Amino acid sequence: MNNNCLIIGAGNLGSQIALGYDSWHTGKRVEKIYIYDINQKKEKIFKHSKHIVFVKDLSNVLKKSKFIILAVKPKDYKDVCARIKDHLKKKTIIVSLMAGIKINSLKRELPNNSQFVRIMTNLNISVFQGSSFIYANNKIKNI
Repeated sequence: MNNNCLIIGAGNLGSQIALGYDSWHTGKRVEKIYIYDINQKKEKIFKHSKHIVFVKDLSNVLKKSKFIILAVKPKDYKDVCARIKDHLKKKTIIVSLMAGIKINSLKRELPNNSQFVRIMTNLNISVFQGSSFIYANNKIKNI
């Protein structure tokens, strides 16, 4: 598995993470950023990006991604997990940006995965002034 990253959710937080990475891309940690949103009109946000690929179909990209960042509204996470769970590799690292959704809740929805990270951040990341709190479960050895 390569070091590709898929961001599911191109709202404020998901798109700012992708665009921030695009402007600081070094290619060392993540080879390519894929981003998906149910609203296909969001593709235009990334049309001038060098390292971000907006995808319209999740199934192929899920298998190519080491990191899956869930940047959807908390009310939508069960639907998203149901769509992706059969396409994930066991070593995929699931990163949650969703407020109020605990890792145990994600484990119930994605039982074949064991590596989870929860990040609580704010939109100040868009100007490189954000603060984040990160928790990784004990299955994460090296990111």
